[in-house]
Amino acid sequence: MNIEQNIIDEIVDKSDIVEIIGKYLKLKRSGNNYFACCPFHNEKSPSFAINANKQFFHCFGCGESGNVITFLMKYNGQEFTEVVLSLAAQAGIEIKQDKKFSKEITQQQKQHKTTLFEVIAKVHNFYQNNLVNASFAKNYLTTRGLSSEIIKKFAIGYANNTSNLLSGLFKDYLTNELLVEAGLVIVKEDGTRFDRFRDRIMFPIKNVKGQIIAFGGRVIVNGEPKYLNSPETNLFNKSQELYGLYEAQKVIRDKNQAIVVEGYMDVIAMAQYEIDFTVASMGTAITEEQIKKLFKHCDNLYYCFDGDIPGQKAAWRALERSLMLVTDIKSVHFIFLPEEHDPDSFLRKFGRNAFLQYKETKSLSLTKFLLKQLCAEIDITSNEGKAKLISIAKPYIEKIINAPALKVMLKKDIAELVELVPSALESIFNNRSRYAFYNLNNNQLVKSKKQIPKFNIIELIILNALKNIAWVVNYRLPENIDNLSPEVQEMIIILDFITTSDSPAMQDLTDLFNFQYLNLTKILHQQDQQDFIELTNQDFIKHLDRLLGRETKKMIRIPQIALKSNIK
Repeated sequence: MNIEQNIIDEIVDKSDIVEIIGKYLKLKRSGNNYFACCPFHNEKSPSFAINANKQFFHCFGCGESGNVITFLMKYNGQEFTEVVLSLAAQAGIEIKQDKKFSKEITQQQKQHKTTLFEVIAKVHNFYQNNLVNASFAKNYLTTRGLSSEIIKKFAIGYANNTSNLLSGLFKDYLTNELLVEAGLVIVKEDGTRFDRFRDRIMFPIKNVKGQIIAFGGRVIVNGEPKYLNSPETNLFNKSQELYGLYEAQKVIRDKNQAIVVEGYMDVIAMAQYEIDFTVASMGTAITEEQIKKLFKHCDNLYYCFDGDIPGQKAAWRALERSLMLVTDIKSVHFIFLPEEHDPDSFLRKFGRNAFLQYKETKSLSLTKFLLKQLCAEIDITSNEGKAKLISIAKPYIEKIINAPALKVMLKKDIAELVELVPSALESIFNNRSRYAFYNLNNNQLVKSKKQIPKFNIIELIILNALKNIAWVVNYRLPENIDNLSPEVQEMIIILDFITTSDSPAMQDLTDLFNFQYLNLTKILHQQDQQDFIELTNQDFIKHLDRLLGRETKKMIRIPQIALKSNIK
């Protein structure tokens, strides 16, 4: 079967290589890249790298490399056509095939999906019937304030505390692969089977057509995890689906707004109080795909979070993922409930009107929330504090690429805070250098352009690390570098790579990763120059601590700020 190259390229571009490989390997993130132990040869330290931007993987140990198609063919032993057709279906790309062959494949795929839907629907009806006869489960829902109408609207059910409850529903339980494929049954290595969901309130997860594609289960008394979702399947991709969207989509379009909460019970509690334009992500931080899906339904998103630490952290992650997606029409806002409340408890105590008034009067726009967070631990009255605000705000401003008017107004707000005219602030932002060069002779920050030395501190650390790999191996590099400046992120990637091989081929790293801020080739050429400055181990640690210490404060600051910033 011949498939045109442009179609193959489109399939590769639209397939998230990180997400797909992440189903098979345990990935460690380092900036925009990911590392894992290579599945194609034995190794103890990760040398298998994935470049998310280039949709490409490469193993520095055995040399295996390629795209998502190459990986699936080698890892699963699949044929090229099989992999391409599967990825195309997931990406919604139509491939022109021989009509007879195409029709046959399409019919098989449709029939398989239909059968999966039928199996899930059958299990869902079973869970609903179980709830009718489970007084303990019904009492739990009643104590949570749910009416019979709301229970019916969201089609809530119950899974009894039996390891093979579904065996009474399916006579071929021990051989039925559809139950496994749908994520309803787990198969152990010895072949033993048991139900995934036991003794849990069952929330059916629907797609926008109203078809049940997965389940979320909540423990009633004690147990871990508190919430358990179906695994990802051919029907269910948790990063793209939103709980409650099917029930709420008409009202969301009519009101041109949606409220995003943290869990199933929050959605249901809001609906109980006729706030029926609410959805929730699938137990994780909201994703870009989910934000895009909501923006197709409305122009205004309101993220509503609990007032506790996890809620504050979730808010910041939502902001980061919204920056590139907001436009001058599509906007996001943040609602922070009092620390002792979640949506359910707030509504119970104060009622519907109080919540809606709180939403209108207390919510923060994206730019207000961003500046409030960044300013919370900065002495904005000092020149040093103003300079720091400019430095840490720049990466976030750069992410706003689809809202030019909003970006201009945000810069204007920052200019007022730091008491600069907008043109002066713009001049600072246009300077790509984020760090002053370090005067290695007297340990002073050099402010004059004429005094800039040959090596800056990041280059110095990299060059000394190459000559003393053990120093890096023994140094604990930060695992979460998402909020570090781009130069430092790239430095961490390089240092992390240095530790993955006894003789790191740095040219491989240069070829694989497109460094935008550090010129690694230029740095490598400086290794043998006569004026290369060799550090002692103590000085190496001191300089790296100083650099990462400054960055780490910025990284940690975001979650901490929210707790201290009395959001109003």
